[in-house]
Amino acid sequence: MNEAQLQTLAQIRGFMAGTADVPFTPKTGRQERYEFVARTLLRLGWACHRRPEKGLLKAFLGKMTGLSRAQVT
Repeated sequence: MNEAQLQTLAQIRGFMAGTADVPFTPKTGRQERYEFVARTLLRLGWACHRRPEKGLLKAFLGKMTGLSRAQVT
């Protein structure tokens, strides 16, 4: 999947709801997972979001990496 296509929280919300037509393959390698998480948090500006939006981002990162909610946190 080219996660760069998901640029806004609305697009991520659509992907999580299953309405976005984005092919999905979870990340496999440990280093690849960490790089993906760092890249995504920087791209979407983690610090400027409120609690509900951060919850959505955590759920998205969990789905994309295969990590549990606690591991993502």
